[in-house]
Amino acid sequence: MAYNYVVTAQKPTAVNAVVVGNFTGPDDLNLVIAKSTRIEIHLVTPEGLRPVLDVGIYGKVTIMELFRPQNESQDLLFVLTARYRVAILGYKQETGDIVTRACGDVHDRIGRPSDTGLIAIIDPQCRMIGLRLYDGLFKVIPLELDSSKELKAYNIRLEELHVVDIQFLHGCDAPTIVFIYQETHGRHVKTYEVNLREHEFIKGPWKQDNVEVEACRIIAVPEPLCGALIVGQESITYHKGSNYYAIAPPALKLNTDADERGSYVQVLETFTNLGPIVDMAVVDLERQGQGQLVTCSGVSKEGSLRIIRNGIGIHEHATIDLPGIMGIWALKMKPTEQDYDDTLVLSFVGGSR
Repeated sequence: MAYNYVVTAQKPTAVNAVVVGNFTGPDDLNLVIAKSTRIEIHLVTPEGLRPVLDVGIYGKVTIMELFRPQNESQDLLFVLTARYRVAILGYKQETGDIVTRACGDVHDRIGRPSDTGLIAIIDPQCRMIGLRLYDGLFKVIPLELDSSKELKAYNIRLEELHVVDIQFLHGCDAPTIVFIYQETHGRHVKTYEVNLREHEFIKGPWKQDNVEVEACRIIAVPEPLCGALIVGQESITYHKGSNYYAIAPPALKLNTDADERGSYVQVLETFTNLGPIVDMAVVDLERQGQGQLVTCSGVSKEGSLRIIRNGIGIHEHATIDLPGIMGIWALKMKPTEQDYDDTLVLSFVGGSR
């Protein structure tokens, strides 16, 4: 019988997840990058990034999160793979190796995978890890850092099916989640407390109906402010239950001095994002011998096909209708004082201008 030995010719280059924290030591600033089946750990130094470790994982990494329990001196790394395997990894400074603090399998035999992708969140007080893997279910993993035990999880029924984003709130006595969900009348924000004893949700401290239609991300604000930021396409809203405040979202450059409108923000340039690219192919669509790149871009329900081709783009600034031009030259009126041309000489059949 013939046997096939399958190997990878090149290490993966596509980035699935990135986190920053103190993983290799209490005073080390690390950049941790997940590239499909590998995890790269870099140390941030004054000279730039310095590679520390390149670790292979038996699975495709989809989510990474850094967290630090109260009795730990440095961060631990939570990893979730595409096949719903979870692991908590730590760094051993004495040997320079990665150690597995805990691991487990959290997949369910029945359940509809969510259209908005996998979501993993960690309680600020490190009491539990929350997972949204399937529509209508919120999975809870109590944090037990013992490699001899397998991580156990249980499900809590979530009435809101289409959850866009979810986070744990800071400054709450009991673990409290805040999430954006969508139904037929729009998008709303709601909070639930997690009852650890009964394994169920309790009504949360606040909620907000009819937020922006394009609200897609929620950011938990740390103590002492607490509350949450609701990020949409046209607004950013801070909400704490009793009060809220909304502003128009800024884009790209921050200035130290305000402009004439009183804004410290200036838009420099915008680009069309093609990433993440899941797959690509080179095809000759017009049958002219010029290959074009067709990419599967985006993620989940935002996916699209993009066509990329070689060429240049011209943006018209001004136009003048002057027929019969035979030649054109650019000149400086005062060559010794000017850095740029400011005059055009146009040659016509009957004269010059």
